[in-house]
Amino acid sequence: MQVGGKKMSFNERFFVNTQGENPICYLPSAGIVYPDEKYSLNRRVGKHLWEYVISGEGHIIHNGMEYHLTAGDFCYVKKGLHVRYFSDGNNPYHKLWFGADGQLVEKLAQIYLPDVSVTVQKADVSDPFRRLITMLKEGCYDEGLACHALLDIFMTVSRASTCPMPASLAERIKKYIDDHIFENPSLNSLGETFNISGRHLIRVFKARYGIPPGAYMINKKLNLACRYLVETEFGIGQIAQILGYCDQSYFSSEFKKHYGIYPTVYRNRGR
Repeated sequence: MQVGGKKMSFNERFFVNTQGENPICYLPSAGIVYPDEKYSLNRRVGKHLWEYVISGEGHIIHNGMEYHLTAGDFCYVKKGLHVRYFSDGNNPYHKLWFGADGQLVEKLAQIYLPDVSVTVQKADVSDPFRRLITMLKEGCYDEGLACHALLDIFMTVSRASTCPMPASLAERIKKYIDDHIFENPSLNSLGETFNISGRHLIRVFKARYGIPPGAYMINKKLNLACRYLVETEFGIGQIAQILGYCDQSYFSSEFKKHYGIYPTVYRNRGR
């Protein structure tokens, strides 16, 4: 197969929708891929991309995060993302795929895959995948049937899981906060760093650590404040400034709310 002027070493049955673009629900292309161990693509996804792994193993990389795909995995990639995907060198995967776009597709993605850029999870969606591919293969694309198949996929995926991000994402967020605690990162800046919405970032972090990132940052800062109060000669105002508080009185109020005593009392007791 030829991609971008480069010959790729894999077999693919490629099917194109010849009935023209529909603004509601449009599937321009689909395929069945039998990659070998050298299969690798690096590209921008023009439409929302769905894949289902029949057998073997593969990988997909986006924004520095690598996802491992095995038999029975469903994979969704949001339109417009730049991703690299490749087969396992020892056990190349066999997969089904299709691209889709349109108003209904966008709406379903917002409902069932909120704030998700890439997701990989176990979900048995082989039947609706095959129905969609068969329509394009036989040249009998039907918008109503396509919508039903897409809805089946979204609902099956939703039942199988709440579309979790990889477990390590929460750990990466925590490490970033720890490394930048003195910069006082905002929820918006964290969302931009990890390419997810603030709402989804809170959900991922809280699922892993039991508290939202904002509360974690407060706890982290106040724990540092305790050390500074006991181990240094910094004034209360200096400690507040180091930890990113706008004024000493607000810092003292937060400290008392957390520990039940003011910083000056804590310092005197610790010495």
